[in-house]
Amino acid sequence: VWTAALYEDIKAPVLVVTSNPEAARTFYENLVALKSDNQVYYFPPVELLPYEVHARNAEIEKQRISCLTRLSQKAPVLVVAPLQSLMRKTTPPGVFSKFVLTLSIGQCVNLSQLVSTLINIGYTKEYMVEVPGTFSIRGGIIDIFPYTEEYPLRIEFFDDEIDSIRSFDIATQRSLQEKQEASLPPARELPADPETLFKAGEKLAR
Repeated sequence: VWTAALYEDIKAPVLVVTSNPEAARTFYENLVALKSDNQVYYFPPVELLPYEVHARNAEIEKQRISCLTRLSQKAPVLVVAPLQSLMRKTTPPGVFSKFVLTLSIGQCVNLSQLVSTLINIGYTKEYMVEVPGTFSIRGGIIDIFPYTEEYPLRIEFFDDEIDSIRSFDIATQRSLQEKQEASLPPARELPADPETLFKAGEKLAR
């Protein structure tokens, strides 16, 4: 209760650090009972390094990326993290925000370039979107499932112009809600563009 009251008073990001993941989850659940879900975030530890792809835990990635996205937006949030989560470096909010894509109705976008960008920031191309961190494309329609959304998004193009953005149900494929804008955060914790990867390769080769 004291933490929630402090958050309400200062209206700025608040970080609560606990000694272990169990204590963090309990503290997080107690805060969620007092505050709305979009104000409280749990930043869990990971067993793998952020750039490793094998045996990735989708729920852990969703929690960490959702938290990083909100922090990169400089939103006033309550973050609960065990000490273990803070002992490994991650992407600074200012860098992370550069890889967040914002698409809106009426915007002109090169579809091929958009596909390349999605792959560069960690999305996996699939035949059909079923899990977060994936996208699919058929004709002038691209389905994308960001970690920060409860449902995937369907973006329809008319030539190079975005004609509509809608969330949809995976099971029925029916549209749920029309949107004017979509924010697509990276689908991995350490996003990088081709230029950054090339420079990193050069440094490793020295």
